[in-house]
Amino acid sequence: MLIYGNWKNIELGRNLKMRDREQDLKRMRELFEPIDKAVMMCDNTEDLLMMASCMMISAKEIYDNHLGIANRKKMFKDLS
Repeated sequence: MLIYGNWKNIELGRNLKMRDREQDLKRMRELFEPIDKAVMMCDNTEDLLMMASCMMISAKEIYDNHLGIANRKKMFKDLS
């Protein structure tokens, strides 16, 4: 998971702390299962692109709400 490494560089606040990497990766796999199933349900490229667009918007909102806009921008900048 690429994002895990970037989380170390983002201040998460006092109430959150970094957990064990293996525990996090296992939980990420569990959370990804329904997304993977939804991808397999897509009938064509248009369905897949619509779903990906919705996921990007939702992910942006989650990052903004939980990390803050500045940290979200830093995280995406670090990914490129």
